[in-house]
Amino acid sequence: MTLLPPTFSFSQSSLQAYEDCPRRFWLAYVEQLPWPAVEASPIREHEALMRLGERFHRLVQRAEIGIDPAEVAVALEPPLATWFDAYLAHRPADLPDAALEIERLLSIPFQLDGATAPDAAFRLAAKYDLIAAEPDGRAVIVDWKTARRRGDPITLRQRLQTIVYPYVLVEASAGMPWGPVRPEQVEMRYWFTAAPGQPVTFRYDAAQHAANHARLQHLLAAILGGSGEAD
Repeated sequence: MTLLPPTFSFSQSSLQAYEDCPRRFWLAYVEQLPWPAVEASPIREHEALMRLGERFHRLVQRAEIGIDPAEVAVALEPPLATWFDAYLAHRPADLPDAALEIERLLSIPFQLDGATAPDAAFRLAAKYDLIAAEPDGRAVIVDWKTARRRGDPITLRQRLQTIVYPYVLVEASAGMPWGPVRPEQVEMRYWFTAAPGQPVTFRYDAAQHAANHARLQHLLAAILGGSGEAD
C-alpha cells in the first residue's frame, strides 16, 4: 500500500521528480524533506533567480488583469525591466480573448484503470500561468519561462508539464464557463524571456490525450505500487 496520504495531489512537479529520480520523489513527497538540493548554481544565485522569476510572474499577472503596464513597471531594474518590456512587445497577439484564466489551479480525480475502491482515486492538479479561451473554440495554455535560454522543443515535448497541463485542461474543461473543449482545440505554448519572439508551441489532439492518459496511468501505478523507500 502506498505511503502517500489519500488527499495527496499529484502535479507535473511531483511526477517529474519521480520520473527523474524515484528517490528524489521519496525524499520530497513521502518524507517531506527539503529536497532536491540545488544541483548546478550556487544556492544564493539560484534563490535570486527564483525570486526574480516569481516577481516577473506577478508583474505579468497584474498586466493580464488589466492594470496599466506603466503602473506595473514603475522603478523596475534589469533584468525585470528587460523581461517585462519583452512581454509587452511579444505577448502572443493571436490568443483568444473571450476568457482569460490567470494563475488558475485546476484539479481532477485520477483513478487507476480497473480500480474499484472509492478511495482509490488521487487527484491530478495543474496551476496555469494563463489560459486564453473562447466558448466552443480553442483554448491556449501559456507558460511564462524566465530561464537563461530558450528550452529545447524535443526536451520540452517529453516533460511532464507538457503531458499534464493539456490533459488536465481537457478533463476539467466541462466545469469551466467556456468549456468543454476537445483535445484538438487545445494548444500549449512556452514563452521565454530569453527568446520572446520564439515561443515553443505544441498542438494537442485525441491521440496525444490517450497516450498521455496511458503514461500517467503507468507513472501512478508505479508510485502507488510502492510500499517503501526501496520501491
